[in-house]
Amino acid sequence: MTQSTKYNENSPNPTQTRHLIDNMTIKTKRDEIFQSALKYLYITAGRLAEVYGDYSPLGRYVERLDINGVTAILFAVRTARREGHFRAVAVPEKQEKWASDLFDLFNVNRNQNPFDIKQEPDTSRKYLQSKAKELFKEHGHSWRRKAYKKYNYEPVDESEVICTRLGMYGTEYLIQDDDCSRAWRPEMKKRSVEEIVPDRKPFRLMHLREQREVELTQKYNFNDAQVRIYQGIKLDKRASLFSEWRDAEPIPEFNMEGLIKRAQKYFPNFL
Repeated sequence: MTQSTKYNENSPNPTQTRHLIDNMTIKTKRDEIFQSALKYLYITAGRLAEVYGDYSPLGRYVERLDINGVTAILFAVRTARREGHFRAVAVPEKQEKWASDLFDLFNVNRNQNPFDIKQEPDTSRKYLQSKAKELFKEHGHSWRRKAYKKYNYEPVDESEVICTRLGMYGTEYLIQDDDCSRAWRPEMKKRSVEEIVPDRKPFRLMHLREQREVELTQKYNFNDAQVRIYQGIKLDKRASLFSEWRDAEPIPEFNMEGLIKRAQKYFPNFL
């Protein structure tokens, strides 16, 4: 699985982040647009380039339709780092109010970027980043990834080798580590484990994507392949060998039938 983004008890949870965005201060039309952009980035687990820049959306890249007997809203997202190929982000309309709000915004901007603030893409990105930084800082939002284990290897002398054998690529050594576990290794080295606790960082736009991934895996039980389909990440080669994961990669052209096939890979998890 894409294990990197699990949060611990000290991180803001999705409900807190959603509440913060819902209740941000709106003073101008630009603030209103930025609020919608934050909702879109969160729901789609998107990147900034998918809002402003070469991969920004058009209003017509959304559809209200039926998936598995449930009314859904499907966003066709042009995926950054995948040459702008379209991935399917579909959510149940009744369950995801933000999707309904965005659907209305997209529908009145059918042939343009619904998040257009009449500035150059680079400037628009900077403005949105600045607004998000201000919002999260004001409310003390921060982010820390879950602690993880780092494995270190150090040489041992022959007296610490339990026995040897001839493996496929040469001699292998049976070594006992400090935790009393044993393993065959191609070198005379033992393993030690170090727990790494990442530093807490100010919450930024990119963390919306990470937090959405957490929500998908922990609340909706998405497996690794389903998360990758949702985010437009290449599938693990082993998973892609199975027929159930065919029709899962982003597609080069906007095609609703093809996008629905992809959404059906994960949509039942929301239900």
